[in-house]
Amino acid sequence: MLVLRGWLPRDPREYGRLPEYATPAGTTTVEGIIVAGAGHVMQLGAAAPIKPGAIVQNLEVEDMARASGLRLAPYFVQQSGPPAPGDALVRDWPAPDTGVDKHRGYAVQWYALAAMAALFFVITGFRSGRKQVE
Repeated sequence: MLVLRGWLPRDPREYGRLPEYATPAGTTTVEGIIVAGAGHVMQLGAAAPIKPGAIVQNLEVEDMARASGLRLAPYFVQQSGPPAPGDALVRDWPAPDTGVDKHRGYAVQWYALAAMAALFFVITGFRSGRKQVE
C-alpha cells in the first residue's frame, strides 16, 4: 500500500530540487487514516511516466503499480501520527469538504430574493393605494 507521509517545501528557485529527507529503514509502524486518493491539482497535458526520482504531481495507485510492478491496495494511508525526530515532512492535511457552505450560500440567496420580492410588493402596493385615493 502507498503511504502519504507528508509534504516537503519546494525550492522556489529550482523546481526539480528537493530538500534532503529521511526515509525510515526496516519495519515501520504507521498511524493514519485510509483515504481514496492523494488529491489532484490542475495538470496541463499528459503526465510524464513515473520513474525513480521523478516529481509526481497527481499520483494514481494504478500508475504507481504499473511503474513498480507491485500489487498495491487501491487506497492510500494518510499518516497522521506524531513525526519522528528529525522528520522534515509537513502533515497539514486538508479537512474533507462537506459542501455545507455552498448550501448556506444558496439559502441566503433565496431568502434575500424573497425579502426583495416582499419589499417590492409592499412598495408597489402603497403606491397603488395612493393613486386610488387621489
